[in-house]
Amino acid sequence: MECPSSTGASNYSKLGTGNISGKQGGWQEGWQVRSSEKTAILDAMAGRTFFWVGTVLLASALGVLGYWAWLPDVSELGGRNPMATQYVKLFVRRTLRKGERPAVAMKWVPLERISPYLRASVLIAEDDRFYQHKGVDWHALEEAMDYNLRNRRWARGASTITQQVARNIFLSPSRSLGRKVREVLIARHMERCLGKDRILEIYLNIVEWGKGVFGAEAASQAYFHKAAADLTAEEAVSLAAALPSPYERNPALPPDERMNRLRQVYLERLEKALPRGIKLDSSAQIEDNTGPAPDGADDD
Repeated sequence: MECPSSTGASNYSKLGTGNISGKQGGWQEGWQVRSSEKTAILDAMAGRTFFWVGTVLLASALGVLGYWAWLPDVSELGGRNPMATQYVKLFVRRTLRKGERPAVAMKWVPLERISPYLRASVLIAEDDRFYQHKGVDWHALEEAMDYNLRNRRWARGASTITQQVARNIFLSPSRSLGRKVREVLIARHMERCLGKDRILEIYLNIVEWGKGVFGAEAASQAYFHKAAADLTAEEAVSLAAALPSPYERNPALPPDERMNRLRQVYLERLEKALPRGIKLDSSAQIEDNTGPAPDGADDD
């Protein structure tokens, strides 16, 4: 079998080249068409993606702006003492539903007229990092959320004193994620507008301490028949240990073994947490060697 001649080879080459060229031209044209279609599709997809991303970002921004616009004017609490709190209203509603006449004991006193024993004891019981955080204890909140997710129920809130004030004045006692978010936002807002001592003063004057008993002065009079300024360390600890469940831990009732242990722990921590110049003596009375008691700014 003879090998193809050079002419044949040349003809084959020409034929092949021509055929290949023809096919290549068609392939190039087809590729260009498909490439244009793909580009158009990608452009359309990119446009839709940009639209939806922009929509989500805009909605998020509007949501944040809406939350901030919704935030109440907490600055007025700097000079106004709130009396009709959410828990007072709740107590009145529940009492009326029972067909009873609600009796509310609540008397506002400034922070300096509340025993430093009680101030320190409440911080120990409710928010021992009060003077360190900025309204929200993120570590405690993370632990609470983890616990709630594991148990598939809203059992812990990890609310700071600032958050409790926000809930008590502006929100409600209900438990939900939405309320918790609003509570955090208001608490942060309060920390920017009010000082720590003012927030603590509000808390101590509105916190519920039993049936119809709200605030430190009312609780001191109801349980110990004395002013909040005159509470001993043991009396202060018994009030602090009643939080946050004063109906179950009534300070007027003899404490059980668990409550006795809790009060002892609080007493031990109280002795270490008292403001400078105030000591816990054997009779559980204030011994102040430096003049007037501090206003609580260094309690923690």
